[in-house]
Amino acid sequence: MAAAKGLGGRLDALRAVAPAAEVLSPRSGYLAAINTERLGQAIIAMRGGRRQLGDPLDHSTGIEMLARLGDAINVGEPLLRFFAEPVVQQQVRPMILEAMQFADDPPSMGPLIVDRIA
Repeated sequence: MAAAKGLGGRLDALRAVAPAAEVLSPRSGYLAAINTERLGQAIIAMRGGRRQLGDPLDHSTGIEMLARLGDAINVGEPLLRFFAEPVVQQQVRPMILEAMQFADDPPSMGPLIVDRIA
């Protein structure tokens, strides 16, 4: 697509995405909260982010959220898909699960947009 649009660059320099794995819900209920700091630490552990300036990035890693806050979920249902090498997948899966908080009842959700700044 980049070549078709005349964007130039070396298409052979593009890397494939890392192998995918899903994190499944350990219980039924509702996705009540996500500890985004812990999730960010998992992304850093996958080398998708930096701890300090100069740390290398692996652009083939990442996450795809499959469940949203407030969603009703069943045990074994995918919460998110993440892309990392298999050895790294084993390391970060527990970190990702620790970031997810579940509840038996639907969480109270505030408005998505709180205020508008002109």
